[in-house]
Amino acid sequence: MASARYELRKTASGWTVWDTAKGTPAVVKGVWQVDLELELADELTDALNWLADQALIQPRPSTERK
Repeated sequence: MASARYELRKTASGWTVWDTAKGTPAVVKGVWQVDLELELADELTDALNWLADQALIQPRPSTERK
């Protein structure tokens, strides 16, 4: 089984859904998924991993300038 694309990470101010493909917090509809309550972050992590497993989420190329 492949490793999960999204991980739950504890931070000083709450919980973050981490996008392992990009190495950044997950972004949903333009909003960083950071400083969340545990229950919400856990459910979101599970949902995003399910969508990724169904190939409904594909990594976008980085738009960051180098």
